[in-house]
Amino acid sequence: MKTKLFLLILVALSGCSTNPAIDRTENGVLVNGREKTDGGVSLIFASVDGKRLRPGPWTAPIEAIFPVSPGKRDIGIRVVFTPEKTTAQKVGFQNTFHYVLESNTELWAETGKSYVLKAKRSGSLATFWIESESGNKESEVKTGSVEKVTIVPVVY
Repeated sequence: MKTKLFLLILVALSGCSTNPAIDRTENGVLVNGREKTDGGVSLIFASVDGKRLRPGPWTAPIEAIFPVSPGKRDIGIRVVFTPEKTTAQKVGFQNTFHYVLESNTELWAETGKSYVLKAKRSGSLATFWIESESGNKESEVKTGSVEKVTIVPVVY
């Protein structure tokens, strides 16, 4: 009985892989990430053609990868800028805040290519674009307003 239960749990957990295998002969790949500038920047692909992208149950959003079909795609993005913590925030006297940008851009996706999101913030504005793995800009460089928000920490 214990052996059957163990095998059942093992099979269930093996089905919950962190990132799906993506067939690059048919799709491109959107790669979420994080840059360690200032306090950090989380770079997240949020949707493709209006369909929300959801990472697997064991995958943090900044570690997720998603397939993208070739052709012209409307890509939704979410960028979270985390400023360096002040002393008051480090000791818990002040809430930690973040600057969030949510927007859309167009991407001509190609089979076999990987794409990453890049962004920079200056005051209340942020500039973002999509690059291929080789560093070429693949989308229009766009600017949008950031919103200052307090985000409750999430433990993965």
